[in-house]
Amino acid sequence: MFNSVALDVVIGLVFIYLLYSLLATTINEAIAATFNLRAKKLEKAITRMLEDGIIHHYNIWSFIVDFITGKLKKFKNIFLRFTCNDRDRTKNKMSLVESFYDHPGIKYLGENKISNKPSYITPEFFSKALMDILKDKADNPTDPAIKQIQSGINSLKRTNETKKFIQSLLTDANNDLDKFKTLLEQWFNETMYRTTGWYKKQSQRITFIIGFVLAISFNVDTISIVKKLSNDPDAAKALADVAVKYAETHKDSAGHLLAIYKDSTAALFASAKKQIDDDINNANSIIGLGWDIPTDINKLNIVKNGLSIKKENTNCDKCFKKIKKNRWPYIKKGTTEISAFGKIRYVWCMAFSSKMRLLGYLLTALAISFGAPFWFDLLNKFIKLRGAGKKPEEPSVITIKDGEKSSVKRVG
Repeated sequence: MFNSVALDVVIGLVFIYLLYSLLATTINEAIAATFNLRAKKLEKAITRMLEDGIIHHYNIWSFIVDFITGKLKKFKNIFLRFTCNDRDRTKNKMSLVESFYDHPGIKYLGENKISNKPSYITPEFFSKALMDILKDKADNPTDPAIKQIQSGINSLKRTNETKKFIQSLLTDANNDLDKFKTLLEQWFNETMYRTTGWYKKQSQRITFIIGFVLAISFNVDTISIVKKLSNDPDAAKALADVAVKYAETHKDSAGHLLAIYKDSTAALFASAKKQIDDDINNANSIIGLGWDIPTDINKLNIVKNGLSIKKENTNCDKCFKKIKKNRWPYIKKGTTEISAFGKIRYVWCMAFSSKMRLLGYLLTALAISFGAPFWFDLLNKFIKLRGAGKKPEEPSVITIKDGEKSSVKRVG
């Protein structure tokens, strides 16, 4: 009863979402590692804590300002690193955030690169670094530790709100260093809890964009996939069987990216390529996903995109006319062979030539943004539902009557 075509269609669609979600997650991790996004998000959180919680309103101008400011800071660090001047002379002019990241316990957590920040800091390291900075700012280094910290707080400039808050923590601790350290760590943990949410939102937005690009690149149109699987029960069953085998093989991963792939950018991109070569190409071949791009401009082949034959011919002819009209750089000089730019132009034209297809890509991108663990869990639930339809055979009792065998069904 449960092993129906409709259920196979749903399992097949969820399986496609799972594969491309995992691919998008892998690419997202590679982007995050390449551009050090976690470290940048952590740096913004630390800046909000130690610089009066400055909030930037993000628009094109603030983006340009942040970009230019970041580049200037890099040049400044390069100069300070290779100049003959002693860096200690500039410490008194450093902001609280700059002093924090210049602390040895924080500075050496990142890789050995110029202006590279750590992507993770423990609460203990945060509290120790901040307390050491406050002690360094004290007027008299021979005073007791609690007096040095109080003097360091008094010397803070351009951070009135942060100064008041740190002072309140010291007051709440009744000038007890251990309690003050604990309160600093609680402050850090509260901020990091929210920072994790900020990073997840950013990551989800990036995943949606990656999902949309993947949907167009591989022609993963949700509406076309549903039509294809609904009209071809054999393809739906074949894809569902592949999904069952995949879920059984990867049950230990639970849809998460393996930790071994998070070590380096190269490993992440290698993992993405392996996913495409193995699982995605296998699933795509069953339901005919992808683009069938002709290599010669004179061959008007029909593109297999799940639409009607009439619609395919119309879109195909329309796209080729645009390429023929503007031959360079879409067609290789002196030949009728379509160049790489021509193939990209063709895919772009085909992708945006139909509102329904574009809607299908948006639905795919939205589904991918939910993440692979969500679809892996959902896939296993549907697979269990599919297996529930297989009823075991009823046992029977064989009796011998007058030399002849007879079968009697056992009741109960």
